[in-house]
Amino acid sequence: MVSQLEMWATAVEGGTTIPAGDTTVAELQARLRTAEPRFRAAVVAPVQDGRADDTFLDLTCAPPQTFSLGGVLAHVLTFSAVRRTLAIGALSTAGITDLGAGDPMHDVGGTGDDASAITRNFE
Repeated sequence: MVSQLEMWATAVEGGTTIPAGDTTVAELQARLRTAEPRFRAAVVAPVQDGRADDTFLDLTCAPPQTFSLGGVLAHVLTFSAVRRTLAIGALSTAGITDLGAGDPMHDVGGTGDDASAITRNFE
């Protein structure tokens, strides 16, 4: 199992293969801690600097593909959300209904409620 951050950091950095690695929870957490600053440096920082349209050749694909940095960032932000939503829907259909909307807030150090249960104050 490879995180999207690890996969895309490797691709943007010019790597040709994505390491499979161990899949224990501890190892996945360690890999994510390593991949996050790489992804920020390779994708997020250039996008913040106005270079979202910059492209790169992804040599981890067969055949190699060309992607933009902004497209990678959009993909990472949306694709994970879509997959999480599909998984929560499938689990709900299977009778597991206590997961809310699948908001990972509690898993990433947040203290708030599931986002589906929060109301906002608008002017």
